[in-house]
Order: sequence, then C-alpha cells, then structure tokens
Amino acid sequence: MRRSRSYFSLKNIIILGGLIALCLFTFNVSESKGQEKLKAGCKYLKDATKFIQSVHKEAIIFRGLSRIGHLTFIYLNENTGTWTAALVYPTHPNQLCIVDSGTTGERIQEKDIFKNKW
Repeated sequence: MRRSRSYFSLKNIIILGGLIALCLFTFNVSESKGQEKLKAGCKYLKDATKFIQSVHKEAIIFRGLSRIGHLTFIYLNENTGTWTAALVYPTHPNQLCIVDSGTTGERIQEKDIFKNKW
C-alpha cells in the first residue's frame, strides 16, 4: 500500500504558520516605522494647513527660512483679524507646529509701519 502525502501535515502547518507570523510582524514593524511620531503641538502638514485655511479662513501672508533652519509661516484672516504663526522643523518636515496665534491682527502696509493703530 502506498501512503498518500498530505500538504496539511503538522510540519507544513507549523512552517506555514511561522511564515504568516513573520509576514505579519514584518508588515506591522514597517508600517509603524513609516509613520513619523507627531511632536507635541504639531499636526501633519496637509491636515494642519487645511484646518487653518478652512476652519479659521486664514490665508498665508508670510513664509521664510530661519537662520537655524526651520520654516516659519504666518496666516491671517483679514476680515476677523485672527492669525496663526507656525513652524516646520527640519527634523520633522511633514509636520506643521503651531507656535502662536491671536485674535487681533492686521496686515501692515509699508507706509503705515510706524502709525499706532491700537
């Protein structure tokens, strides 16, 4: 009598289970490494920009590169006077970090720079 071979032998099931576990572990580790941890006070750049522009109706009026390497953004809603100052750090280029905001602000024209409006 010939004994038939089954692909579902205990040895094959253990090997297949081990491969599945290895794949799941590898996928999970690579997925967690792919997502950068958010700094305190920061949001992902796209989400933060969308929030500032849609909820607060603030438009970017200034952006600049600082001496120490971060990008500075100033947003302003000229109708309400609300404003937001935010940074993008070189160590976290996909995050926008809110560093200050206010409810009273205005765009200053160069000729009015020394006038006291408040």
